[in-house]
Amino acid sequence: MMNVQNLKKNSLLVLLMAGITAVFPLSAGNQPEGFSTYTLENGMKCFVFEDFSSALVRIEYSAEAGFSDQKPETAGLFLLYSGLFPAAGKAAAGGGVWYPDKMQTQCDADSSRYILTVTPEQVDGALQQIAACAFSPDFTDTELETELSAQKKNVTAYAFSTAGFINSSIDARMFPEAPWKFDSGIYPALFEKLPAARVRTLLADIAGKYYRPDNSALFISGGITAKRALALAETYFGTYRNVPQPAGTVTTAEKTADTAPGGGKKIHRYVLADPEISSDMTQIVIQFRGLPLTESDIIAGSLNAEGSSFKTALVSQKKLALRGEDYINIAAVHQKAGSRIIIQALLENTKESYPVEQAEIFLRQVLQTDLTTGKNVSGESDFSHAQKTLSAAHDALSGNTASFMNTLSQYRALYPRAAADDMVASFINRPQTVSAVRSETVQKLLKAAVPSVFVLVNSSVRKEYRTAFSRAGYELVTTQNGSWYTDELYKKLQNQTADTQTGKNTAAGSSITPAEQFIGANRAQFDSFSLRNGIPVTVKRNQATSEVLIGMELNGGRLRSTIPGFEELMINALAQNIQKKLHDAVKNGTFATEPEVLARTDMGSSFITVSCSAADFVPCLNCMSDAVIYGTITPAEADGLVYDKRSRYRIQKNSAEYQMFCAAIRTLYKNSGYTSVFTIQDELLDTIDYRQILAAYPDLLDAGRYRFILTGRIPEKNLTETMEKSFGVLLKQKSGTAEIPYSAPVFPENGSCEVQLTHLFLTDVSADKAGPMPEKLVPTKKFYDPVQYWIPAPRTDSDDFPVFNALAYELCRRIEGLSDTQKTTEQANAGLYPATPAVPAAVITLYRIEHTATADERYRKAVTGLIDDLNRAAAAGAGSQERLFITKIKNGWIEKTLAETGTNRGTALLIRNALDTSGTAEQYLKDYRIISDCTARNFYTVAANYLPAEAPLRIYSKDSEK
Repeated sequence: MMNVQNLKKNSLLVLLMAGITAVFPLSAGNQPEGFSTYTLENGMKCFVFEDFSSALVRIEYSAEAGFSDQKPETAGLFLLYSGLFPAAGKAAAGGGVWYPDKMQTQCDADSSRYILTVTPEQVDGALQQIAACAFSPDFTDTELETELSAQKKNVTAYAFSTAGFINSSIDARMFPEAPWKFDSGIYPALFEKLPAARVRTLLADIAGKYYRPDNSALFISGGITAKRALALAETYFGTYRNVPQPAGTVTTAEKTADTAPGGGKKIHRYVLADPEISSDMTQIVIQFRGLPLTESDIIAGSLNAEGSSFKTALVSQKKLALRGEDYINIAAVHQKAGSRIIIQALLENTKESYPVEQAEIFLRQVLQTDLTTGKNVSGESDFSHAQKTLSAAHDALSGNTASFMNTLSQYRALYPRAAADDMVASFINRPQTVSAVRSETVQKLLKAAVPSVFVLVNSSVRKEYRTAFSRAGYELVTTQNGSWYTDELYKKLQNQTADTQTGKNTAAGSSITPAEQFIGANRAQFDSFSLRNGIPVTVKRNQATSEVLIGMELNGGRLRSTIPGFEELMINALAQNIQKKLHDAVKNGTFATEPEVLARTDMGSSFITVSCSAADFVPCLNCMSDAVIYGTITPAEADGLVYDKRSRYRIQKNSAEYQMFCAAIRTLYKNSGYTSVFTIQDELLDTIDYRQILAAYPDLLDAGRYRFILTGRIPEKNLTETMEKSFGVLLKQKSGTAEIPYSAPVFPENGSCEVQLTHLFLTDVSADKAGPMPEKLVPTKKFYDPVQYWIPAPRTDSDDFPVFNALAYELCRRIEGLSDTQKTTEQANAGLYPATPAVPAAVITLYRIEHTATADERYRKAVTGLIDDLNRAAAAGAGSQERLFITKIKNGWIEKTLAETGTNRGTALLIRNALDTSGTAEQYLKDYRIISDCTARNFYTVAANYLPAEAPLRIYSKDSEK
């Protein structure tokens, strides 16, 4: 969901146009005192600004190499190069202080900038090192692999985020001729199909073509004389020569002029639909491209000023349902090839209009805008006010040399290379240029420009108004066809599927990984919407099955009640009522076979699932809602539920593993609701009576507690209406869905705990074969009790979380493997409870342990062996043995975590856990990509940080021998 409070602060809201900043002009007149410009013999520009009021010196190296220089096969490599730049000359430095470690790097649309602030004494060494980075780059394998891996994660996470979907979709339609020339156009699969050796070759090509002296500039300002600055620049930068370029090489000097997408006067309309976009608001984005820089700034300033006639007119339109001017923003975005005007607003849903109508009203207001007549609330011309504002912003920079040089560098990147010699004069005299612009001229430019309209809505909203969108000429954009690379990816997937059906072998040479295939195929099946009462519904369709699963989640879970077992009792009662309704429907002939009902109550929520055939979806859903709304519990049924829960608890509390788990919870979660959930009391629900159950049942009618997860062959038509007619009648009785009251564990300093276990001895020998009971029972002297190790996990919302669980599975496997080599009668089978949001710790239990010291040694050897193997694999690179080892870890996670994806219920549980972990239904897909992209270095880093040689909490039985 987008944060509407940030609209006023962020000129681009969710568009996140990284690397593009506003250009503020400087005061008209001659060059400022202390400022000078030089050109070195090799063609490199050098700008110096003496300012001894500053004790430090600001150094910036800028190369005209940015996103707009990208090609489809090199998209992302300019950003990668920027990340590697600070260490590019370190290998040849021979030790000592390396100043670029503190360098700020920035890859923009038309330039890459590297900024370092040092003391005057450090300027000599800093310039020498920056020059080495710029013109003598040398990337080690480790540096390349680390940066490549980090960028790969970032690019992938961004590509599959809502912001990434919106940005790439808009850029692909605003710039259909070359959408890869933007930060949103980086193809996530690029780094899968490009080996490190190939990446190194492409980086060398970037260095030779773009990081050349004649394509670079140096900016030095602060406490240094111009004479010294120039001498150092000549010493360290002037000695490098430009690499001869092959004939026909395209560089930034030859970028083509901007033209409007599509050509002609047609207004292009698009509706962007995604489940992650808020269903409560509609976002309108209108863009014009191909406008001059100065005129774009004036247009944006005229429209975006507080109290402008444009904003006032929009707010006065009741059907737009704008809360105020803060929900409207207009900005100018610049590139060397041209500028864009971006107009956007957040509109509330209203009964008086619908999104398509709102968009057309908004567009009509934009097209009717007249810059020659518009006046703000004070009566001043919007146009002249914008001119004054731009000049005032320019004047604010004149007294700050660092700001002057920073803005000059940005301006230089946008200035045409053919007129580079006039750049400084144009920069300094820009207020005169702004003042000379006539409103009539700008009005003609604006009227001649052809806008593109983007309406951003939740997928459910688009479905509700799909006919209206279609009639108005809106083209649907989703994650399947949003970005240019996603579109290409889906084409490849479709081709691969077709090849498989015709018997062709597409495995060899395919650049699509199994993770990409799985994610691509599954992500397209998601949808979501909310009922009028606020109940959220997540849908994942699968046409390959003939069944559906209706998952009904109620928040609160076992932590909801202070009476242990009571919440589970109520959920079981609800599930029982659903089963009764379905059973009656079967007897009446509504269903051919009775649907399966299963219920489980966990820490933060409860989950009831009903499986049925796709044809029975609607009657099954109606039976469920009837059971919830009209269901009752008889005294006999209540007694049966209580007895069943008590029986299962008696078996559970005598489990040694459960007793240890409870002891750990008492240690880690003191004074919290966790201790009442994991309890070992004599009896459970012994004070519950029928009246308490009846009194608690109405709480199950609160719509604020519900969430639905639907999987399988879910119908596409009338799904919202069907849900509204059933569970849409529930009312939200409270403030809404409460947050899951999870607590964070606090690990003690002394992580050893001994528990006196209660043993329950069982036999599978029947009574008639057991023989007579001995007159005297002889207690055993040896107990093969478990040992339990608790390891705290990373934050559940971090990329390290799934990696940690993958390592925990491998660690558990290794502990079992070690037992095979021990010359002992001990059987050290091991089990793992992976880390979850409710209990963010991995719990490894070793069973049938005679000596705890042996178990501790086995655990220590498994941890140190795993970390050592990962370290060697990371150092060795991508050898076959290392790949097999890392693949084994990845496969272990896939087998344990995604094993149930083949079933509707397993998929629903994954979605439920994903929502629990991050609030995103597709989190398990993102986790799969994280694991798939993990390198040996990634695994090693997480293992070294989170797998200690001695577990932070160790639970032993008092009866076990040391």
